[in-house]
Amino acid sequence: MLFGLIIGLLTTGGMPTPLAEMITCYEELDYDCAEDKLTQALVLPLSETHLLLARRYDALLGVAWRSPHRVRRAVRAIYEIDPVYIPGDVPTELSQVFEKERPAPPPKPRLIFSLDYVHVALADADNDAAWWQDGAGLHADAGVRLLERYHLSVAVGAIQHLPQSDRPDLLGLTHYSADLRLGVGRSWGRLSCFGGLSLGAGYIIPSVDSFYERIDLESANAPFWVGRLGGWFDLSVDLWRGGGLGIRMSPELLIRSYKEQPHLSYLLPLMVGVRYGR
Repeated sequence: MLFGLIIGLLTTGGMPTPLAEMITCYEELDYDCAEDKLTQALVLPLSETHLLLARRYDALLGVAWRSPHRVRRAVRAIYEIDPVYIPGDVPTELSQVFEKERPAPPPKPRLIFSLDYVHVALADADNDAAWWQDGAGLHADAGVRLLERYHLSVAVGAIQHLPQSDRPDLLGLTHYSADLRLGVGRSWGRLSCFGGLSLGAGYIIPSVDSFYERIDLESANAPFWVGRLGGWFDLSVDLWRGGGLGIRMSPELLIRSYKEQPHLSYLLPLMVGVRYGR
C-alpha cells in the first residue's frame, strides 16, 4: 500500500493527498479505506479536474457496494460539472448509467418570423404630443431563439395614424419604425410565452391637406424622427410544423424634440398574426 501511495503521488503532481490515497486504496481493492479517503477529499476545495476524479471514484465505489442510487447521484454530479464528460474505461454497469444520464445536447438556435396586423391605441389621449389618434398597420419581426429561452430579433413596422381632431391641416401620419427586441421566455409543448424590452427609432411622415400648405406651417408639418423605448409580451401557439398564430402587446414611449422641447407619446400597439419558427 505504501509503495502504491508513493507511485500515486509521484505521477499525479499537485493532487491532494486524500485523493491520491483514495486511488491507491481503490486499486488495492480496499474499499473501506477508499471510502474514508474519498470523504476526506470531498471536504477539500478541489479543482474541477480533481472534483471530477473524486466523483468518478464515488461512482466506482457505488458499483462496488452495489448501490445504484449512489452511482446515479455521482454520475449526475459529474455531468453538472462537465456536461460532455467521457467516462473512458469503466465497468459496463457504470457505462450504462453514464449513457442513461447523459444530458441532451443544447438545442440549436431557431430562426423565428412573425407578421402581424397592428392596432395602435393611445395610452394618454389628452396629452399625447398633440399629434396622434389610434392607428393601424402591419408589423414584421425576424430573429432567433437561443437555447429555446432567449429571444433576439429585429422588428419593422408601418402604421397609419389619424391626426388629432384639432389639426385640420393634417390628413394623417405614417409611422415607420425599426426596433431591436431582447427577451426571455419558455415553451410548454405547442404554447410559447416570451417578453422583454425593445429599443429603436421611428420616422413620421405627415400628410398635409394642400389647402393648408403654407410657408409658416412647413416646419411644423415636416417629417421627423422619434426615439422608441418599450416592452413587449408575446403569446403564441404552434399549429403545424412550426407555423402558428400569436398575439402581442407592446407598450411604447416615443420621444421627440420639437422647438427645443421634449414631446412624449405613449402608444399601446395590439398585434395579432402568424408565427413561424424552426
